[in-house]
Amino acid sequence: MHTFLVYFQRPAGLLPSMLAFGLLLALLFPVPTAAQTEEGMVQLNGIISDEGLPLPYSTIDIFLDNEIVESVLADNNGKFETYLELNGHFVLEFKQEGYLFKRIIFDTAVPEEQASVPQFEFEVSLYQSQLLKGSDKSVLDFPAAMIQFSPKNGAFVFNAEYTKNMQAEIEELLEKTQ
Repeated sequence: MHTFLVYFQRPAGLLPSMLAFGLLLALLFPVPTAAQTEEGMVQLNGIISDEGLPLPYSTIDIFLDNEIVESVLADNNGKFETYLELNGHFVLEFKQEGYLFKRIIFDTAVPEEQASVPQFEFEVSLYQSQLLKGSDKSVLDFPAAMIQFSPKNGAFVFNAEYTKNMQAEIEELLEKTQ
């Protein structure tokens, strides 16, 4: 399971540095999970949380070409499962009442010679709306992360450079709100 925490907690002492380091390690050394999946699809398994606590019944809207193609409801433990067609460029938007939404780009393009596609597992943590009340949240309009297939790893991975840059911008925003 990829334990990619697509969240950026309010800075407090060394915690942000430790989270950033852990995030960077998870991005640089992903561990694909082999699983049977529907042909022509990649299976996504995930958890939506607030600083590690599950957010039950959160919604994931899946967009293809700027149109919603599916809405998925997380279960009472914040867990969800869905499938994305291969060779598409999707935007996943994670939502929960009282929280700011978060977007992730998922590019499902894979080389033709790729025999099988491992499932992709990850965790998304949302911020409570009140954390950034009165702040310019425009940076959050951009996807917090990008996921794409790595022929080198034979698996879907996070784009480390993009995610690192977005994390820095969001941490800066959180520091301004204190």
